[in-house]
Amino acid sequence: MTIENLGSNYSNSPAVDNKSAGKPIAITSTHDVEGEGEGFRVSAGKNVTYLMMPKRFTPGEIERFQHLIQPIKESSGHAGLTDIEEYKDQMEGMANARDYKAIVRVNGKIVAMYQQEGGVTSTNTVGNIVRSIGANVDALVEQLRKKYGSSVSVENYSLNQGPTRTEAFEMFNGRSFANFVDSEVHSRQQDLAEHQRLIAKSQLKRNQFNQVAQSAVFRVNGNAVGSISDKGYVTINAPNLIQETDSSGLERESIKGFFHWGSMNNTDSLTVESMLRKVFGDAVDVESFAEGSMPTRGEVGEQSRRQFMNRYVEIEGRHSISRA
Repeated sequence: MTIENLGSNYSNSPAVDNKSAGKPIAITSTHDVEGEGEGFRVSAGKNVTYLMMPKRFTPGEIERFQHLIQPIKESSGHAGLTDIEEYKDQMEGMANARDYKAIVRVNGKIVAMYQQEGGVTSTNTVGNIVRSIGANVDALVEQLRKKYGSSVSVENYSLNQGPTRTEAFEMFNGRSFANFVDSEVHSRQQDLAEHQRLIAKSQLKRNQFNQVAQSAVFRVNGNAVGSISDKGYVTINAPNLIQETDSSGLERESIKGFFHWGSMNNTDSLTVESMLRKVFGDAVDVESFAEGSMPTRGEVGEQSRRQFMNRYVEIEGRHSISRA
């Protein structure tokens, strides 16, 4: 079974790598649907997709909701190759900058370094103090001398007279700045390669999922609300089904059976048609396809998305006229 287009796919199809495949969505809390103080109680193991879509959208909400019913697009948030190259250029470009104004030591070991523009690099031992007093060198030295006495020393530098970024990094960290940059670049390149591999794997599975042939498409008032493969896996096009329920003046509880994995998995076209007719009567139409002419799951889903948006505009237009 698959429930499409409400922000998450839910499937028992072998083409989907889904850890929760074949299991109802389990939520144990109360959520408001509409109206102050109103809501629905959700018990463990209950799939509440049919209750989650608002009956009416406030201005601007349709744009926020629309992205949920569009085909999923990859959005990485990961650094691309250009970003990695820019990072390397930036780090190498600042290697010789002399922008430190003070270095504080305890027993000869650096505990804090202050930059001219106010940046502070500190060890964990003085981190809390630095956070509480800010970029105040004298205040830090005063605090440390109360505890460490004369073992505290400070080196102050005039503008452009302090150590370079490379020198400061190596004194503070005890390792090569150049090696650090190379290591960071390599790590980011590996992360990018792994991310691209996962995207390719995900896209392959999605393509396989969307390419599964559908032996029948179920419609209510001409709008595709679901389809079934020849292996009995049902895909529910949730927005259309919910929209038809609301526009027909029916309670959403009447369609909860279509969001239960057990009844929508390993079933047949006649069973699904019978369930739909119990809710929508003669408004139900089933189109069956012979092998070789079957639409794919992706094609049915795209048709459903277009119908939902067109239907929404039509319904909103009628509401606008009635309000006027």
